[in-house]
Amino acid sequence: MTPMYDYMYTIAGQKVPGKRQHRVVPFVFAQGFGQAKGIAKRNASRIVYPAVEKAMPAVTREMRDTISKINNRINQELLRRS
Repeated sequence: MTPMYDYMYTIAGQKVPGKRQHRVVPFVFAQGFGQAKGIAKRNASRIVYPAVEKAMPAVTREMRDTISKINNRINQELLRRS
């Protein structure tokens, strides 16, 4: 939920002070974001894909390094047992 904030309700033409708060749902946020830009797209791909493309090289390097470390440990253990 978002933090509570002051809000003026209109009841029978009269402004009435009150408090307001919203539930945050990431998927619905992404849908609303797309519709606000005039695009009726139903998925979050334009939000997710740029972030993934930016992070992919670092993640790929980290995975490659981790696999190499594990492979080295396995090879050392196999050499020790033979």
